[in-house]
Amino acid sequence: MPVLFADAPSMMPAVLLVTTLLGGSVMAWSWLIAGGTQTEPADNATPESPPVWSLWPLAITAAWLAMTAAGAIFANSQPDRPPATAGDVAANAAIGAGLIAFLLMLLHATEARGLVPFGISLRQWPRQLALGVFGLLLAIGPVTVSLAATAAWRSQETQHSFLQLLASQPPLEVLLLMLFTVCVIAPLSEELLFRVILQGWLRSRLARWPAILLTAALFALIHGWRDSLPLLPLALILGWLFDRHHSYLAVVATHSLFNGVMLTLALLTRS
Repeated sequence: MPVLFADAPSMMPAVLLVTTLLGGSVMAWSWLIAGGTQTEPADNATPESPPVWSLWPLAITAAWLAMTAAGAIFANSQPDRPPATAGDVAANAAIGAGLIAFLLMLLHATEARGLVPFGISLRQWPRQLALGVFGLLLAIGPVTVSLAATAAWRSQETQHSFLQLLASQPPLEVLLLMLFTVCVIAPLSEELLFRVILQGWLRSRLARWPAILLTAALFALIHGWRDSLPLLPLALILGWLFDRHHSYLAVVATHSLFNGVMLTLALLTRS
């Protein structure tokens, strides 16, 4: 959910937040380039053998991608994107929660070893969460550069409908529901669909980077062409993080923190 700086009474809090995160991003990339990738994967959730893939989770993922792609194409074909309503936010939260629960049950039912072979585990959860923070820091720098390079593509009228609702200063209960939907439900559902199922299945048939690149491209495009390039660095880092550490919790944490940063910036910069 990329956000673009706009005219606001005071940009200082937003500037300080972005500056701090960019400093962390420089440090994270410096560590990685200096040889941080030589360390062993941090969690012990990696299975000894690949998971068993059944038709149903793959079919549901493909159907969801097709419907979401059709919705994105329609939304981006409109000159102006109408703001979301409180009902839209509630519906997104309910549908997302149902999708998460259903897919988790399907995966558990089709794999005798449970969810661990899919990278879904609470083992070493503090380390997995730390990986999520590291993933956020890696993503912030490239995403900021991409946002600046593609700023001409976006306007207030073409922003994500949730951001437009946020700009209208909704009541506190709607704001809290939006925070829950964007920072909890969306990361849980999208990382389950894209990284766990789609990339996991592709990885069982393709080499590492073709699987990561294909999944990342679909993830970016499904959010609409205006946001596709800014989101591509995030998608690539999420794919790399999941492939290396096989941790659903880590990629959910990165995605959740990223969405939280974007919402915070939107709040700080709204007029």
